[in-house]
Amino acid sequence: MIATHRHRFLTQLLIVLPMLLCRPVFSAAPFLEQIHDLGVQFINGDGVPIDLAKGRYYIQQSALLGYPLGQYHLGVLFFTGEGGTRNSEYATWWLEKDIKANNEVREMAQQALNDIQKDIVVTIKTVNE
Repeated sequence: MIATHRHRFLTQLLIVLPMLLCRPVFSAAPFLEQIHDLGVQFINGDGVPIDLAKGRYYIQQSALLGYPLGQYHLGVLFFTGEGGTRNSEYATWWLEKDIKANNEVREMAQQALNDIQKDIVVTIKTVNE
């Protein structure tokens, strides 16, 4: 009797487990948007206390999973240093990734990248003076 239940459980597990593992693939876009939006809420304090580090974390998670707006915002966050360290190289990398992907935020990413490059030139001129 126990062996029968164990066999039935294992059979059901083998049927259900692949469906559970593949589920995020089928519903990835809304899920990524929700992760990103949670990060924006923390950064703006929209319904939650402002927490820049937590906001950046959630935006970074959406960016790492391929959400274009998350990648754009992460590039901007690296440029401004909000919620973590300021790093122009990382900012440039994320924004270039968006530009090369030719997605819906391409123009915004290009404008932000232009601003970063202008800032780098100004910084270099200031250091050399």
